[in-house]
Amino acid sequence: WYVVSGDVTVSSQITVTGDVHLILTNNCVLTVENGIAVNGDNSLTIYAQSTGEDMGRLTATHKTGYCAGIGSNEGFSGGAITIYGGSITATGGTFGAGIGGGNRGDGGAITIYGGSITANGGTSGAGIGGGNSGDGGVIAIYGGSITADGVHNGAGIGGGSSGDGGEITIYGGNVTAKGGDGAGIGGGNNRGSGGKITITGGIVAATSTESGAGIGGGRTGSGGTIT
Repeated sequence: WYVVSGDVTVSSQITVTGDVHLILTNNCVLTVENGIAVNGDNSLTIYAQSTGEDMGRLTATHKTGYCAGIGSNEGFSGGAITIYGGSITATGGTFGAGIGGGNRGDGGAITIYGGSITANGGTSGAGIGGGNSGDGGVIAIYGGSITADGVHNGAGIGGGSSGDGGEITIYGGNVTAKGGDGAGIGGGNNRGSGGKITITGGIVAATSTESGAGIGGGRTGSGGTIT
């Protein structure tokens, strides 16, 4: 367990080993300048002390390589990432997801219950989900305010370039997802299928600015199963 208070900046990549829990206290600002690595069987759970304007902030940006902002390094699938709260901004490096997989990595298991989340993929990574050539993994959203941008070839939520959407379930929350040649929610560019997408609640805006579906497949990809 780790508790963050005040302003903290970490210049190197943080590597999560085992089952790690991170609490963002009120008004704290944690800046991780080279991302948080959560690979394979490891897990990261993030909490906030409260909601509203006092909510603690976390900014994680991978600047130097093909890794996720929060998630796996190149060649690894993402571990388990669970978010209960906090104001979180995650930006992937080249070919990495904002939250999820690095280059050639699936998204892993990503669960969001609350908080204010902004996730931006790298050139070919999803906002939330797979890195370049990676599937979305298992993504579940129960609440919170989520903005996910696949930038160009990745889905907003789902697969990176050439990656399928995986299994995506939205139960609630305010979700805005944008892809380019990838879907807003679903598959990435270059034959990425939508995967299995289920929406039972929430407010959802899903768009593609180029050749992907709003919800379904990326450019040249099939729609998958959408409920």
